[in-house]
Amino acid sequence: VATGADLVAYSGFSSSNYLRQPVCDELNSFGSNGYSITFWIKPASNTTGKYAFQKGSTSVGGGYLHVLPYYTGNFFWNDGGSTYVNTSSAIPTVGVWSCYTVVRTPTHMMVYLNGDLKHTQASTMVSVDNTDHGLTIGNRTDAANPYTGSLALFRISATAPTAEQIAKIYEDE
Repeated sequence: VATGADLVAYSGFSSSNYLRQPVCDELNSFGSNGYSITFWIKPASNTTGKYAFQKGSTSVGGGYLHVLPYYTGNFFWNDGGSTYVNTSSAIPTVGVWSCYTVVRTPTHMMVYLNGDLKHTQASTMVSVDNTDHGLTIGNRTDAANPYTGSLALFRISATAPTAEQIAKIYEDE
């Protein structure tokens, strides 16, 4: 982030350095209308298997979702269901800030990169409610796979914005 800016970026993630939001009702109330997650990343490297964030845990019952900006050569997003996004069309560029928006509707998963739709696929929505684990930013819930880069402006919404709204968010930021 530019020197002197009011904006803050987070980096230096490790097994003991990450952001954690404890379980809260607001993060377990996405409902069936969909949701979206928008965040900016600046990868330090394309090291595979590093988590930008994880909600819930893949090792216990309940819902989860996570994004690995670079996983076996692709952008990877799993919403806890049997269908997941694993696409080469949205790979982040090392050393460059990129804005991602992942959108979940009742029938589709979509990935936007810098305001442009890069991937869409049909998928049935599953619950991402998990009362055992909150949200971890910059790592996996068990702190085993810290992200190697910077993150900024992370937010979750219980709505699915339109393509026009996503493009405007990117342009405004």
